[in-house]
Amino acid sequence: MKNLILGLVLSMVAWLASATGPVPVTRSGLAGIAGFTFYDPYCGHGCFRSFSPYTLSCSSVVSAGGHTTADEAAHRLALCRASHFPYLSSIAWCMHLYCPKESVRASRIETFWETEITGDIQVLPQWSYGEVLANITEPPTEVAPPMGMPGTDRDMVLNRTMLTTYENWYETQETLVYFFRETALESYYGLSLCLTAFALPIALTWLGYLPFATRLLGRLRPWLYPSVVGTYHDRPLPFLIGNAPTVGQSAYIAVVVVLNLVFLSVGYKTLWPHRVMQWYADRYQERMAYFMWRTGVLAFCQMPVLFLFSTRNSPLLPSCTPSSRSCCTRARAPTPPRWSPAGGSGAASPPSPPCSSC
Repeated sequence: MKNLILGLVLSMVAWLASATGPVPVTRSGLAGIAGFTFYDPYCGHGCFRSFSPYTLSCSSVVSAGGHTTADEAAHRLALCRASHFPYLSSIAWCMHLYCPKESVRASRIETFWETEITGDIQVLPQWSYGEVLANITEPPTEVAPPMGMPGTDRDMVLNRTMLTTYENWYETQETLVYFFRETALESYYGLSLCLTAFALPIALTWLGYLPFATRLLGRLRPWLYPSVVGTYHDRPLPFLIGNAPTVGQSAYIAVVVVLNLVFLSVGYKTLWPHRVMQWYADRYQERMAYFMWRTGVLAFCQMPVLFLFSTRNSPLLPSCTPSSRSCCTRARAPTPPRWSPAGGSGAASPPSPPCSSC
């Protein structure tokens, strides 16, 4: 059974690795954690996305019903971009204009140029960023119309070095900034929720083994162990609903629910109405997209907790088996005097040993 599960997991990982396309993953992690980011630098990605939608003279069009896969099409496009000077020079000039030299070092630009500019990290551009700038003999003056705007020719071919407007570049960059901000918040909130759901029951269980907490837990136990639904503690609820939680379990569920509601309600910041969000038509759509992404992330972060609570020997549940509960009952109950044949009562039997597992 273990070999079967391991085989399924490995096959799933291999399928996911092949489905990511020709771009290998060089670094993975949670957005915003330990400096992990998708867009470094933002100004470079703003320039790249301002010109990447345009058709190039070497671009190949995949006809419907053909046998060309998405991986092959993406690889061909990367090879085209690597040697297409108008495409490279337009992005290089945009970065020369809009990337501040004080905060964006040349090494960051060259790293971005080699890893992102073609769309495939395995395909390097034919010229470096500095070489492309050095080969621009005259500053470009023609402005490329923003793709997607009314009146824009979708079949326009980028066959010369062109400019992009500051407004189009800034809106593209800010779209990425606000998207990554929301993604980083999802990482923070999801990690906080997952760690709280894991750590809270484990910490409370460990607390019971501390010497100074014995008296406190003895006073709280009558308040935490009763069922929240009458006497339905050791017997299931009617209509096969299940077992009613105790007061302590209900408090834990309430903490998780409150954290979910708080994390789903705070921290939203939209680009509308100050700037145009290129991906959405208005502020409502942008906020609903953030809400949708956040609910999905929080749900996935709680899946390990849900899985562990469904197991028989879960480390998140108190280790008090039925035998240990009866042991605790015997330890608390007074021992009746032992009857002696000579009459009267003999010496009382020694008390049962204390049960530390409760």
